[in-house]
Amino acid sequence: MKWLKDNWKAIGLIVLGLLLPMLILNFAMDSTPFDSLSNADDSAWLGFWGGYLGAVLSIGGLYWQTSKQIKLETKNRKEAISRQDQQIQQQESNRKEDIERQRDQYYNEARAIFTISTSNEVERSQNAHNYMSRQCEDESSELGHNWPSNTNVLPLIKIDNLSDSPMLVVKVIFYKNDKITADTFFINRINNGEPATLISTFSASWYKKYREKKGEDYWGNISKIKVFYTTNKGEQVSKEFVKYNDTFKLVTTCNQYQPNRKNMNILYSIENFVESKLYRPVATTLKY
Repeated sequence: MKWLKDNWKAIGLIVLGLLLPMLILNFAMDSTPFDSLSNADDSAWLGFWGGYLGAVLSIGGLYWQTSKQIKLETKNRKEAISRQDQQIQQQESNRKEDIERQRDQYYNEARAIFTISTSNEVERSQNAHNYMSRQCEDESSELGHNWPSNTNVLPLIKIDNLSDSPMLVVKVIFYKNDKITADTFFINRINNGEPATLISTFSASWYKKYREKKGEDYWGNISKIKVFYTTNKGEQVSKEFVKYNDTFKLVTTCNQYQPNRKNMNILYSIENFVESKLYRPVATTLKY
């Protein structure tokens, strides 16, 4: 059935070539000037039809062979074009992957490696990088300027940059109950070997209890910490940490120019960026 469908033109041409002359001759022999054909003997007609049928079959066969060859060449040409398109697409895909790898390598060199840990004491050197959030300033106004230095068991958070790449325009957010923002810090720069110690509302609340001799662990109230920073190559990076036992566990990293980690939530505004207040400790330290 498929063969008939594919070759119906050739078959139709052969059938038409056989039947049409018979009909024409049948009517032509009854009219002038073709009536003399009816006087031809059998051998003449046999020779005529033999030659004619041979010619028809030859033409039909030639048409079938040519048609088949054209179809085959058309199929091969389409397959060649398809293979060429696939090769071009693969080359383009490889080119894009190479560009992405090169770009990621370029930006990855500037991405900082840092840790978040708990600490119990403010840094005491003259060049200490102790930062107090605006929320903490408001809450602890009645405690006096020196209150963070009055105990060495104060609950604090420390960010330690372990890489040679600086963290620029740093924004740190403390969350309580997973959604409510408790503290926000703005730090111009965190270099290697210059850890940033963060004094928060949790520190102030703990100190209030400490003065009442009711010191409590306030780390359980921090559910999440988000850190945003910009690399020295202009890429914005964000990391999210959640409270896990006595530490903070990294759960999400978003790099602005890393394809498999693209996330528009990484973008943060640096307009009106004002660095958080630096706290300079006093020399006196009371033990808890």
